[in-house]
Amino acid sequence: MKTILVTAIGSFSADIALRSLRQAGWRVIGCDIYPRQWLANSLLTDGFYQAPLCADPDYLPFIRRVCESEGVQFLLPLTDLEVDVLSPCRQQLLELGVTLCISGEATIALCRDKLTCFEHLRASTGLPLIPTRRLSDVAPGEAPVPCVLKPRDGRSSQGLHKAPDARHWDFFIQELDPDKTLVQPMIEGRIVTVDVVRDAAGHCVCMPRRELQRTLNGAGLTVETFWDEQLVQMCREAAQALSITGCVNFEWIDSPQGYYFLECNPRFSGGLAFSHLAGYACVENHMACFTGGELQPQVIPQQRVLTRKYHEYSV
Repeated sequence: MKTILVTAIGSFSADIALRSLRQAGWRVIGCDIYPRQWLANSLLTDGFYQAPLCADPDYLPFIRRVCESEGVQFLLPLTDLEVDVLSPCRQQLLELGVTLCISGEATIALCRDKLTCFEHLRASTGLPLIPTRRLSDVAPGEAPVPCVLKPRDGRSSQGLHKAPDARHWDFFIQELDPDKTLVQPMIEGRIVTVDVVRDAAGHCVCMPRRELQRTLNGAGLTVETFWDEQLVQMCREAAQALSITGCVNFEWIDSPQGYYFLECNPRFSGGLAFSHLAGYACVENHMACFTGGELQPQVIPQQRVLTRKYHEYSV
C-alpha cells in the first residue's frame, strides 16, 4: 500500500483530496497547524501530525521526520505557502524516497511571480492577457484608473486593491512598495476557474466553472459548470507554455470583450470537489501524473449549478 502525506488538511480542497486518495487505496497521513480535534478531516486520515507554520525553521525538519517515521513515498501540499517552501526541496525529498506531487520548480517559480508569468505568456502564446506593469514604471502624476493594484507575488486576493478613481489611487500608492506592486487595468466580468490536469506527455484535461459565489480569498461556494471549446483550448495552450504537471487551477475574467487570463495557482483549487461532482476525478488523475499512470479522457461537463454546505462532526 502506497503512503502519502497530505498537508493543510483543514484547507478547502482537503476533503476531496483525502476522500479520493482513500477510495483509491492509499494510506493517508495528514498534517495541519491546528490540533487533530479541531479538524473533521482528521477522521479521513490513517495518521495525523500537528505541524509548525511553514515559515517556522522547524517546518522542513518536521516534514522529514514524518516522512521517515511513516514511510511516506509521496507528498501532496495543498496551500500556496507550503508549495512555495517545499518546491525547492524536491531533490532532498527524493533522497528520502519521497516524490513531491506538484509541478516542477521552474514552473512554480514562474506561476508565483505574476509579472514574469505575464511576460512569459506574452512572449510564448497568443493568449488574451491583462496588461501588467510595476507601480514603479507608472510615470509620476499618472493615475491609470480605474485599475487594480496587487502584490507581484500575491496569493488568494491578499493585498489586492481596487482604485476606481484618482482619490483611491493617491491613497494606495502612498502605502505600497512600487517595485513589488503590479498595476493592471480594471476589467469587469465574472471569474471563471478551470481545474487543469496535465501529464508529462502533454495530455491535458480541463474542467471549467463560473464562480457565482465565493469567499473573499477566492474559494468557490456556488458555481456553474459549463463547456467552452475556445476557453479549453486557451487553457491547454497556457498549460503547455507553463510546463504544468498535475492538477492546477487557472483563473480567467469572463468580460463582455471575451476571456482574459488572470493567473495560474499551481495547486488544487478550493472548489476542486465541483470538478469531481461534474464527472472528472482530478485527484486520482493528478496522482497518475506522479506514479506513471495515464490520464483518464476528457469529460464534457453539463451546464448546471453546484453548491456546497458544511457539516458538523464530533472528532
